[in-house]
Amino acid sequence: MDEGAMFQDIEVLHWNKEFKYTQVVERQKVVWSVNVGPQFGQYRQPVCDVIALAEGPTSTRGKVNVLTVVVREYFCVRSPEVLDCQLGLGYNSVAPPEGKRPRHISKFAFVLKRFCLPVNAKGQRPTLRNPIVHESRPISSGDPLPGPSKLSRAEEEAVLSALLTQRPTLQVDMLSASAAVKEGENFMSVVTKIDVTGHDLANGDIVSETLIMKSLPQSAERCATFHCDAASINEANFYSKVLTPLTALTKLPFPGCLLATEDLLLLRHLGKDGFIMADRRKGLDLSHCQLVLQELGRFHAASLALKHQKPDEIVKISALVNEIFINKDNVIFNPCVDSCIDMALKAAADLNSPVVHLLRTFYGRGFHVISPHIAPSEPLAVVCHGDLWSNNMLFHYSKENPETPDRVCFLDQQGWRYASPSLDILYFLFTSGRVGMVRQHFDDLISTYHQSLMNELEKLAPSAPEVSLNDIKEEIRRHAVYGLIMSLMSLPVVTAEDIVFKPDEITEEVMQSQEYADEIARGFLNQRFVRKVNEIFQIFCEEGFL
Repeated sequence: MDEGAMFQDIEVLHWNKEFKYTQVVERQKVVWSVNVGPQFGQYRQPVCDVIALAEGPTSTRGKVNVLTVVVREYFCVRSPEVLDCQLGLGYNSVAPPEGKRPRHISKFAFVLKRFCLPVNAKGQRPTLRNPIVHESRPISSGDPLPGPSKLSRAEEEAVLSALLTQRPTLQVDMLSASAAVKEGENFMSVVTKIDVTGHDLANGDIVSETLIMKSLPQSAERCATFHCDAASINEANFYSKVLTPLTALTKLPFPGCLLATEDLLLLRHLGKDGFIMADRRKGLDLSHCQLVLQELGRFHAASLALKHQKPDEIVKISALVNEIFINKDNVIFNPCVDSCIDMALKAAADLNSPVVHLLRTFYGRGFHVISPHIAPSEPLAVVCHGDLWSNNMLFHYSKENPETPDRVCFLDQQGWRYASPSLDILYFLFTSGRVGMVRQHFDDLISTYHQSLMNELEKLAPSAPEVSLNDIKEEIRRHAVYGLIMSLMSLPVVTAEDIVFKPDEITEEVMQSQEYADEIARGFLNQRFVRKVNEIFQIFCEEGFL
């Protein structure tokens, strides 16, 4: 028969959704379901549009011996075993003995209705001539995905693998990557938005979703300066080991995680669900702060409940803590504390304030002053967020009330720790609450947190020891210095009009220089910073934190 007639149009009879082996009798021959699972790369076009089936040499018993699935160039083959095929794009499967299953393991199975005619008399594999297939060239495993991916090959494969683990019948047509944050907004990682488009092969539905990928910076010096490797491990541990036992108790305000490794994190982007980031420069109003503290109370209650029910689990979690910033080996910590004190004193309206005198005693002693506060404070120690400010959370608003949030989601767990719940409370209110509002409603906001904590704790662990409002207030009083210093260190960034730093240009040597400190002061010493600093000083005095 003419070689040009060897390929016919084919169609998919159905998907074997249960992942069992299926056979279809066609012209008295058995055609087995052929594996094109994710370990061989992800196909990127509708199935019925790209498959051709070639029949190889027959055995002495007349049974089909080799079947080859061939797809167009978008198959994006990832396996050397596949690339070794003569046609360059396919998977060879030796047919099993009579009554036996195929030897290959299949996660996906095509059941084909028709297949192409035998090869020529010499047993040669024919050149692709099916008009469905655009080219007959082999595809290299290094070929890029269709579309503006901008991902490395390793990142691309990690994303595809994570997607298929979550949704095995997903056919990814395109990955499009772009920067998720402005330059200078994130120092410890590279944050990339990934738009995924494709189809669900089980039902034909169009799939469109967006992910957030956090990866390590390429600059070794930047990684060393900002402890990026340790931060990445911290966040991977949080999602893979810390959050799991806590979410087994209750739903918590964190994004879904598809993948958490030491150098790559893949999260669901909540933008399509209506979540947005508030303007850090304006500060959060009362309704936003109340919602955050309610969810923070629930989050902390999960730790207390787990500690009561499974104390060994909390011990395991606390052993994972890796303090990346407040540690004795961080040579830039004390200079950073001194620099923030300098800026605070320049902003102080009253240089005779007791808080000003207190800050002056901290020069050169930042680590020794702060380090005792991050040690676990039992019996109330909990898993803390560690960096809870407005840029590390997203808010959702209803159509009926677009000014008042109804949901919040916490982000960026690189600095999580096991410590007093007051660390999160103080840092959040001092950095993120709107000027004037925090001072006016400070006691009410603490009560909001406490009420939510107890409501959740009573639900999760009714027999757990009660935590009184006075207990929380005492924790806040004991650790107020932490809130003071750490908020003063963050406020320059929180209140800045624009962040103009290029993270790759900031080194330990630069951060310890007087020129850097002067530049920081010139760039960030604005009226928002001044008002916020003086409000914190007033709260410190009025609440008796001295």
